[in-house]
Amino acid sequence: MSNEIIKTLHKLYVSNTSFFKNKSQLSTLLKRHVNDDYTYKTVLLEAVDLNVATLIFNNVKSISDVKTINSIKEKLTLTWREDLADHVIDIFIQTKFGIIERPKPSHKLLFEKPDIQINYDNRIFDIIDGVLTKFKGYNERVIIPQGVIAIGEKAFYHSTHLLSVTIPKGVVNIGKFAFAQCTNLSEIIIPEGVDTIEDCAFAWCSSLQTVVIQKDGNIIGKSAFMECSNLKTVQIFEGVQTIDKCVFAWCDKLEFIELPSSLKYICDEKVLLSASIVRSGPIWDLLTTIK
Repeated sequence: MSNEIIKTLHKLYVSNTSFFKNKSQLSTLLKRHVNDDYTYKTVLLEAVDLNVATLIFNNVKSISDVKTINSIKEKLTLTWREDLADHVIDIFIQTKFGIIERPKPSHKLLFEKPDIQINYDNRIFDIIDGVLTKFKGYNERVIIPQGVIAIGEKAFYHSTHLLSVTIPKGVVNIGKFAFAQCTNLSEIIIPEGVDTIEDCAFAWCSSLQTVVIQKDGNIIGKSAFMECSNLKTVQIFEGVQTIDKCVFAWCDKLEFIELPSSLKYICDEKVLLSASIVRSGPIWDLLTTIK
């Protein structure tokens, strides 16, 4: 939602808070003041029906009321994608408290600036201090330039034309939602040395069939491959120590996961296992079910 619409809703909230605490009145107000061509209008109205809005307006005391906000989010993510839940909750919080100015993340704080010069086409990529922040091209097959050390949040998000991507050695981090909803991506090989694959990095890649995570990884974040509905095989080499919850949830065609002996935690539960292929059982359930 644009800042202009949030500003309008915030003004309406300040002038008459009672409208925002009544589900039917709030639905009427949103239908009247949010344009029909706005992408998330239907989602906002559904959130009102689910009492998300009234929970926020009645219970969230400030933008720092993290406990209450997270409690509402946890309930919503039982049935909604996490990115949609975050977006809708953010809209209603800003409606109540006003537009929140967020500083842009500094990549220099997260990654050491590479010494080498990266050669790339700036019509296709935005790269800042070694972090690929945005893929702008329409290429079906993409080779990420040598020298990139991280792939930023939502860098390739919803690139539905993308068929394949080559990630170079030297990348250490793949950000949240980096390749989410790349619905024609069929295979991904995570190269040696990628320390962290963040939350939902490859979620909803419905054509993805094969995942290979090469050695010397460390962490696979929450829901990283969630709802990859055609995913069949996963091979994780030695190095990965932590796999968060829901990583392979709703991957209904998944046949097996090859796990390393380095793995120590799944869903915050300590595990002790030798390198093995799992197809069922308690470890399988930890990796593939909602917990």
